Amino acid sequence: MGFCWGMDLAKFYIGDIDKLDKILRKKGEKPSTIGQVKKFMNLQPGDMIALKGAGSPIGNTARLDIVGYAVVVEREGLIYRTDPDEFPNGLGHLINVDFLEFGIKRTLQLGYGQTIHKLDNKDHIEKVFGEYADILENKNGRTNKGTKQRNINDKLVSISGSYLRKAIHNKIQQGVFELLVKTHGEKKVKMEENFIDIILSNNDTIELIEIKPYESVILCIREGLGQLLSYYHKDYFDNKKVSLTIIGSKEPTADEKEFINFIQSTVNIKFKYDSWERLGSR
Repeated sequence: MGFCWGMDLAKFYIGDIDKLDKILRKKGEKPSTIGQVKKFMNLQPGDMIALKGAGSPIGNTARLDIVGYAVVVEREGLIYRTDPDEFPNGLGHLINVDFLEFGIKRTLQLGYGQTIHKLDNKDHIEKVFGEYADILENKNGRTNKGTKQRNINDKLVSISGSYLRKAIHNKIQQGVFELLVKTHGEKKVKMEENFIDIILSNNDTIELIEIKPYESVILCIREGLGQLLSYYHKDYFDNKKVSLTIIGSKEPTADEKEFINFIQSTVNIKFKYDSWERLGSR
């Protein structure tokens, strides 16, 4: 957070915000700055963060570029800390997080121009956070185990990046498994065999399916395609024709479709990408 340089606000983290307000006003901070500081100092473990790359409109069209996702965590007993180095070398005020995705770009037609926003609009939360928001809303429930049922609703002790990724992965995996069983029959669909998320067998063909939990289609493909190729390389599919499929959270954008087309025209094997956003709406 690039406000209030040179101040250690540790005693105000989840503390006396009214006192912090008065101190910042005395120091001449603008009311808009104080509002941003209050939001920052109230971030707690388990809170989801979408990192904004840009929020300025293009002409009359609202624009919000998301460049990463993270979840607030406690690390070595600390959630908030300050970087002692001064600007421009220091980072100012810091909140510890686990990064879920970074180095991505998702562009939404939403208008959020300030440095920090707390989202209350459910429709906007769904658009910005997607499956991450859905998992956090449904984090309590039973624990399911077994080869035909993935663990979707682990009882939550603490939320971390690994917890969220696993929960989203398992939710999508279970949903895809059930859809394929309904369409093709239970005997043709296997889950977690030889470490492969899902295998669909049909006469002389086999489809190897890898599930990825990310909002970025390109990140899903970058991480999943190597795994699928390594499974295919082992060649224990009885000379059947093999196709590779990655299923992620979101439908691809125009740029992501170009990337998919490039892969399909480059690799010498049938490949496709699909999304739980599409499959789950059936």
